[in-house]
Amino acid sequence: ERKGIRLVDEAINDELCWIFREQPTDDYGIDAHLELVENSTATGKLIALQIKSGESFFKMKNKEGFYFYGEMKHLTYWLKHSLPVILVLCDVKNGICYWEHIIEEKIKRTKSGWKILVPSNQILNFNSKSKLQKIAENQTDYERRFHKLVMDKVWMNE
Repeated sequence: ERKGIRLVDEAINDELCWIFREQPTDDYGIDAHLELVENSTATGKLIALQIKSGESFFKMKNKEGFYFYGEMKHLTYWLKHSLPVILVLCDVKNGICYWEHIIEEKIKRTKSGWKILVPSNQILNFNSKSKLQKIAENQTDYERRFHKLVMDKVWMNE
């Protein structure tokens, strides 16, 4: 588990140039927070991270990614959390962290709990920056475009 946490810490600090804060408490699975940084300033925009590492998390896969299976008590906690929550699966052997946003639309109920597909093309690195920013801002694509339109309206009317 420690190797996975270090791997996520490196990805957030080195690739994204954001702040990583480990949460060393034994709870329902919020292992750390990331905080966005803009123009060398912490923004207060946070994402909660559930970090999993180990080969067992990569056994259930298909061509699109890896299935993570969880207990309902954890899912309920994450969905009700005040921060957006992402699940990070760490392939320590290959030095890669895959992630997915824990939201209702991506959850599939099972007989014993739930599962989520963590895409194999969604790697915690610089290429994920805009997706993670959007998650931290709690905005859908529609909300983001609408906000941009409102902001652009000023110069459109000139």
